[in-house]
Amino acid sequence: MFFVGCSTLLPLLGDGPLWHENIDPIVEGCRKDWWANFLFINNLYRTSSKGCLSYSWYLAADFQVYVICIPLVLLIMKKPVIGLWTNFVIMILSVIGVGIQNYMRDFPPTNLFVHADVEQRHELMMETYYPPLHHLGPHCLGLFVGYYLRQKKSPKNMHWGLHVLAWILAFILTSAALFGVHPWNTGLPGTGKVATVLYACLSRMSWTVGLAWITIACSTGCGGFLTSILSWKPLIPLSRLTFMVYMVHPLVQHVFYSTLREGIQARNSLAIFIYFGFVITSYALGIIVCLLLEAPFVRIGKVVFEIEEAIRKKKLSLRGLFFGKSRSREERQQNFPKPGHLKTIPNGIPNGDVTFSNGVSCISNGRTKSVENYIPNGNDFVCRL
Repeated sequence: MFFVGCSTLLPLLGDGPLWHENIDPIVEGCRKDWWANFLFINNLYRTSSKGCLSYSWYLAADFQVYVICIPLVLLIMKKPVIGLWTNFVIMILSVIGVGIQNYMRDFPPTNLFVHADVEQRHELMMETYYPPLHHLGPHCLGLFVGYYLRQKKSPKNMHWGLHVLAWILAFILTSAALFGVHPWNTGLPGTGKVATVLYACLSRMSWTVGLAWITIACSTGCGGFLTSILSWKPLIPLSRLTFMVYMVHPLVQHVFYSTLREGIQARNSLAIFIYFGFVITSYALGIIVCLLLEAPFVRIGKVVFEIEEAIRKKKLSLRGLFFGKSRSREERQQNFPKPGHLKTIPNGIPNGDVTFSNGVSCISNGRTKSVENYIPNGNDFVCRL
C-alpha cells in the first residue's frame, strides 16, 4: 500500500511528451483498484486494463499460494506420508489443469513478445500467468525440497556419476524452460498443438526442478564453487533488498521513459548504460525504502516470534507478558534486607558523612545520597538511594 500511495505522487515528478500517456494510466488504475491490492486479489480482478501496479500481481499470487499450502504443511508435519502424497496429487493436478486450460482456450505456450498488441498481452497474462493455479505446482515441489532438507538428508553419499547426471539434468531443464520458446518467437517448425500444451504446463516445473537440485546441492555442501558464489557475503545485503528493488524499479523506468524529449536509438552500448543506471538507482531507492519501511516490520516480526517461542516453551506467561514478571516469595525474601544489616549500596558512597534526624539517617558525599528509614519493630530498616 505504500507504493500505491507513492504512485499517486508520480504526476509531480516530471513532464514530457509521453508523460500523460504513460503515467496517467498508472495513477488512474491505482485510484480505481487500490482495494484489490489491499485484499491481495489484484491478480484475479481489476476494473482498469492494467490495474494498480500491474507488476505487483506476484505478491497476490504468492500470498494465495502460501494460504493454500498452509494446510499441506500442517498435514505433512502431523502425518508425513499422507501429507506428501496429497502434495504430490495437488502438484500433478495443477500441471494438468494448466495444460487443459491452454488446450481449451487455444493459448500460445507463454506470453510471446512477437505479440505487438499490448492490450492482448495484458489479457493473456491475466489468464495464463497471474492466477495461482499456474504457480501452485512449483510451490508444491518446493514443499518436497523443504521436507527433504528438514530431514537433514544429504546427497553426499550419492555416486559421483549420479552427481554429474543431476547437474546435467538441472542445466538441461532450466535451459529448456528459458530457451524452449525460441521456435514460437521465430516461427520455426515443431510448434504444433501438442508442443504448445507441453511447454505451457511443464516449463515452470522444468525450471523449478533445476532450481530444486541447485538448492539441495548448495544447502548440503555439494554445490562446489557454485556454493561459494551463492554464499558470498557481499551478496547477502543485496539479496535482502530484492523485494524493495522489485517494487521500486518499474516506477523508476516509467519516470525515465516518460520524461524523454526525443527518441532513443537502439544500440547495445546505450542499452548497457541505461540498464546499469536503472540498477544503481533502484538499489539506492531500495535501501532507503527498506530502512524506513521493511526493516522495522521485520524486526517487529522477529520480536513476535521470539515471544511466541518463549510462551510455547513456558518461559513466559501471558500475565508476565502484559503485566511484567512477578517474583516468587523466595525471590522477594532473598532480595529483602536481613534484620540488622544494611543492604549493599550500589557503587558505594566513598567518603560519606552520616547525619541523623528523627529516626532517619542520611549518608551523603555531595554527589550520592542514601536515606534509611528505621522501622520501629526490631532492627529492620529500608535503604533508599
